Amino acid sequence: YACKEEQIEPEQTYLKLLEEFYPGSTQKKQSLNFEARKKAGFSCDELKRLANSESCF
Repeated sequence: YACKEEQIEPEQTYLKLLEEFYPGSTQKKQSLNFEARKKAGFSCDELKRLANSESCF
């Protein structure tokens, strides 16, 4: 909602903020609940970057 109101790209903004508040977090290999995050609206590209993985499964 906020990104739409500010007319900024949500995925890049989320990852930028994540790295700003949790430095190095986007570089670590993460264990994620992919199904839950997909249901919450995360894209495959976003999940791959968050998990530092080649796959979003």
